[in-house]
Amino acid sequence: MSEERWTRAEVLHLLGVDEDFLAALEREDVVRPDPAGCYERWSVERVRVCWNLHRDLEVNLAGQDVILYLLDRLAEQRRQFQEVLRWLQRELEEARAGE
Repeated sequence: MSEERWTRAEVLHLLGVDEDFLAALEREDVVRPDPAGCYERWSVERVRVCWNLHRDLEVNLAGQDVILYLLDRLAEQRRQFQEVLRWLQRELEEARAGE
């Protein structure tokens, strides 16, 4: 299954982001279009988060970058936590089966 992709114009329209804002995110490597010039879902989500931070809270680009980093770390820790929970569940099921 191929992942959805959006053109630059679609991202600008979909999120109501101005061209300069998206260009700044690209310059700072916050997002990067693929070789065809399209954006994957995760990139569009990052643009959305940055735009909301900028528009609603007046967070500058450096602050947006820090927040994205922290959100990425949180997502990774959540993934690791879920992995540990699955392992514990398997161990518990095996222990119960051995009783």
